[in-house]
Amino acid sequence: MAKGDLTLPERYELGQKDDSGLFFNLTDEEQKKFVEFWKLILPLLKEDHVLQYINSDTRGFGKSNLSTDPKPKDPLYSKVIREVSPQESLPPPAPQLETTSFDEIFFQLCSYVHPDSIVLKFLRARKWHLENALMMLKNTITWRGVNNIEELLWYGESELNLRIMEKGISFMAGVDRLGFPVLYCDLQLLIPSEISLKDFIKFIVYTMEMAMQSISVTHEKATVVIDVSKMGLKNIDWGFFKNFLKILTDCYPECLASVLIYSNSLFFRGIWATVKPLLDPVVASKVHFTPQPSDLLKFIDKEQLAEKYKGSNPIVYKYLTPEPNENALMFNSVDAEATKEKFKQACIDFVECTSKWVNSPDPASPELKKARDSAIDNFLDSGKAYSPYYCAKTIYHRTGGFQ
Repeated sequence: MAKGDLTLPERYELGQKDDSGLFFNLTDEEQKKFVEFWKLILPLLKEDHVLQYINSDTRGFGKSNLSTDPKPKDPLYSKVIREVSPQESLPPPAPQLETTSFDEIFFQLCSYVHPDSIVLKFLRARKWHLENALMMLKNTITWRGVNNIEELLWYGESELNLRIMEKGISFMAGVDRLGFPVLYCDLQLLIPSEISLKDFIKFIVYTMEMAMQSISVTHEKATVVIDVSKMGLKNIDWGFFKNFLKILTDCYPECLASVLIYSNSLFFRGIWATVKPLLDPVVASKVHFTPQPSDLLKFIDKEQLAEKYKGSNPIVYKYLTPEPNENALMFNSVDAEATKEKFKQACIDFVECTSKWVNSPDPASPELKKARDSAIDNFLDSGKAYSPYYCAKTIYHRTGGFQ
């Protein structure tokens, strides 16, 4: 059986990761469409396209995007992390801007992993249809811009709901048998009647941003373990679910390696029967019920699986508030500006090299590839160097998950 014909469980059993459609493993036809896609993207990066921030009960995630419904449903959810953290642990005030730009948001997103890796996600999500992929990319970048993801990352956890973070509804730990990072979600801890929809969406978006920062060019997806073993009616809210599903499928394409439902509950299987038709068939094919720990072990080795699920990974989630001076670099405006300028120049160089590459009569030219690869390396290095000046530290920095 060819590698591409293997089912998801078979790939995990054999340890054979599917690299089809990744930038280092394209077919000739995929490579042609990839080049054509960049030709469509480049003009967008040269336009001065302004994005205006918005705010509503489900949109706008920066500190400056005040909630339209500031009162939590439950008094226990009345505090954000800033209120219980040492003053010297908090980031400085973010630049007060009314707008951002398409190219700035695009490059910030691409600096997570690799620009080719990011754009190919949209092509694969739209079955290699160029115009559909471009529309999805434009919509995603616009969504990130108008919802102020930049400011969400600037303030980080300090502006997230304290109670939500303390409960540990989701956290990352270990990798699966194919090397993808694992995100655990315990849905019994989510009670929609207790929290506002906006606090929930903001938490989900922040969680997805952290997951994006944990992936790599060879493992650009994550495996999600969803524990619904003790889930009941109090955990169900279709408004919450529809918003979560829309964000996941529309704004974070091709992010799932597998989804493991930990439950033998007939209750949730009934819910799944309702949900499955709403999903893209490719996404739905990644969902597998794992009712027992032994079923999880088919996807996650014992030493990587959390002890809670009979693995030997001793990880136990406990929220740690920001530490004094962990965001000290964000106060160094001189170095921040210098590092930002280097990143901006790296973006310009990347666009220039990519333009030469896609417009060449021979895009496969070794010289062009070498020059573009060098520009990408510089882009990623400068992006990594700039990140600590505009992104607050996270619990994963405090626990050693991120460097």
